[in-house]
Amino acid sequence: MADRRIMTIAALIFLLFNSAAVWCGTVYIEVSHANDGTLVWCAPTGPSQTFRLDYTHSVDLTPIDELYKIGGDGEIVLTDTSFVMIGAGVEFYAGVGQLSIEGNRIHLTGLNRSIKRYLLRVGVTANQRLTVHENTVRLLDIANPGDLVEIKVR
Repeated sequence: MADRRIMTIAALIFLLFNSAAVWCGTVYIEVSHANDGTLVWCAPTGPSQTFRLDYTHSVDLTPIDELYKIGGDGEIVLTDTSFVMIGAGVEFYAGVGQLSIEGNRIHLTGLNRSIKRYLLRVGVTANQRLTVHENTVRLLDIANPGDLVEIKVR
């Protein structure tokens, strides 16, 4: 009987928290293991807010910075990317986005590429860092090298 009351109270608290989050417009960027959905990190943000993924190119060993926006239906949208050189695996299509060069960095803006499911393999060389507002996490601090993680909006 006591277990049932505890479960009921826990469920009510969960529903209250999630209802308040939806009502207040709170959105979370979550990182979870892709194979079993285990949540390993999350950070609060809001609709139409941005977040950043920074990493080191695994072949050229140069920094790459990507800026994402939360779309209207909770989708992840790549808006901008910045890098030192166009190397293996760095996409660039003429006529897509605007290209500019500042110092030694190439900037692509206005990409607006929607990502339906954002799967990412955690890499030692890549040393990926996810930043939501002032909250930054190294993916190697929350997952093992080689793990497949999913970044999603909830």
